[in-house]
Amino acid sequence: MLSRLLLLALAVGANMAQAASSKAAGKLLFGSYCDLCHGVAGRGDGRMVKLLQTQPANLTLSKLSDAELAKIISGGGQAVGRSPQMPAWGGQLNKQQLQSLILYINSLRQRP
Repeated sequence: MLSRLLLLALAVGANMAQAASSKAAGKLLFGSYCDLCHGVAGRGDGRMVKLLQTQPANLTLSKLSDAELAKIISGGGQAVGRSPQMPAWGGQLNKQQLQSLILYINSLRQRP
């Protein structure tokens, strides 16, 4: 019984560590792929905003599901009827990186 509890505790701890590292990985990916347009805090106020024809989304206000975020990130804005200036990152990000990025974007959202 004690050994089962120990194994369960180790599994939960490993999952929590994996989630934390995924969020940390997402933050690094956000810095590489997203913050030039969306800004460091995801408010749509990045350094490139003055050069863009369309204001980037304020991700802190986003209500999109993970599946919708995945579609936009992978296929770009044009794939979902949004700005064609939002590039498609699907060819550069693997599934784990995409999930890490979505996890980080979700952490930027303002809580009600």
